[in-house]
Amino acid sequence: MVNIQPVEPNYSAVKIRVNDAKTFNLGDSNVNNGVYNATDIEVNRPSVYTYPNVDTLMAYNMPKINVPKPNVTTTEAEKELTFKAAPKKVEIVPAVEIKPEVDIQEVTENLSSQDFDVQAKQLHDIVKAAGAKEDGAKPYITPETFEALVGIIKKDNSNMPQPTPEQDEARKKLKENLIAADKAFAEGVDPKTFKMPHDMSEEETKLALTLTPFEQVDRNKTYALAVTALLAKAYADGVEKHSGNVVPLTDLPGASAMVDVLRKENNPDVRMTALDSLRYISRPEYKEELVTIFTLAAQDKDPKVSQYAAIMAVMLSGVEVNK
Repeated sequence: MVNIQPVEPNYSAVKIRVNDAKTFNLGDSNVNNGVYNATDIEVNRPSVYTYPNVDTLMAYNMPKINVPKPNVTTTEAEKELTFKAAPKKVEIVPAVEIKPEVDIQEVTENLSSQDFDVQAKQLHDIVKAAGAKEDGAKPYITPETFEALVGIIKKDNSNMPQPTPEQDEARKKLKENLIAADKAFAEGVDPKTFKMPHDMSEEETKLALTLTPFEQVDRNKTYALAVTALLAKAYADGVEKHSGNVVPLTDLPGASAMVDVLRKENNPDVRMTALDSLRYISRPEYKEELVTIFTLAAQDKDPKVSQYAAIMAVMLSGVEVNK
């Protein structure tokens, strides 16, 4: 039985009177059978009282209730455990860096390198990659790549070291040796009895084969012209394939650099390469402009350049190439 003794409450509340309280013997069973065992309390006409202060506590004389210890794990309790779960090891998988198919920054840095052999290798790698698959040239078609290629084409090498007389002489000897060797091979001469026209030391042969900076720049110009033509044609073909439009020759990346070579370049071999590059990118829509360019180039002071340009002009006038 619950005995409640109020001690002058001083707060606003509902006053509850308990009439004829009935007590049930709960016994020792603590089985939860879905029935709540409690004192039946009947509340009749509750009245509301207003109390000015909240300074007085209520005293309750209640039977002792055994509250079970909370089922929580503490540091002390863990000491008594015979089994402790091992901490789960979290495996951290390092992030995989997704790199583009071609690192254009690296490509342009190589093309702009002051080491002309690095330039040459990068130019060779572009040609190799472009020929490896149908869209192999596509990753290289960027403004940065074309800018670097044009930089190589326009490189001024007029003040760079050129071959010395000793180097020219060594190359002459090497050339004559190679011609004689080819002739002897074609005639079936026994290599054991064959004698070269010139005895050349290892140092002399190395001197003959070494390119001067002047020659390296000209070599890279020819490479760059070929690569520019390769990428420009891939670009024009790609635009036409996806949009049906034809890029004008004047808007084709690198085309103006090729034309400038015909007007400004001193080395006739480089000018010949420029003619080949323009022929490679030719298409019916460019015929009129290219015929004009080749006709002007036919007046070149070098006989082989002028002759080649004249042939190209005639061919384009009557035949549409690279349809």
